Amino acid sequence: MRSISCARPDWRAAARSTTPSSSPATACSTTTLRYEDEFVRHKVLDAVGDLALAGAPIIGHYHGVRAGHSFNNKLLQALFADEAAWRWAMLDGRTAGAAPWQRRAVAANA
Repeated sequence: MRSISCARPDWRAAARSTTPSSSPATACSTTTLRYEDEFVRHKVLDAVGDLALAGAPIIGHYHGVRAGHSFNNKLLQALFADEAAWRWAMLDGRTAGAAPWQRRAVAANA
């Protein structure tokens, strides 16, 4: 299993820097990861959490490349800004015992 540990970057020092390439990179040292793909799992969990802010399940396809919280937030804002891009849809019978507000989902229009 690969070992890695990351420290917080110094954001203030990076902001004061005049060098364009001095973005605040995370400094890492060695310690044990729980899973080999822990970073990927974290990114997926972040995306699921961000998209859950839609207020209902999303019926659609999501493909994010190097997407972060800011991108996911802008994606939801753009989706809901265009009323032709989405609609409310009722979920199938798997949620029959749920309250009415729990049975609806956001369906992205193609």
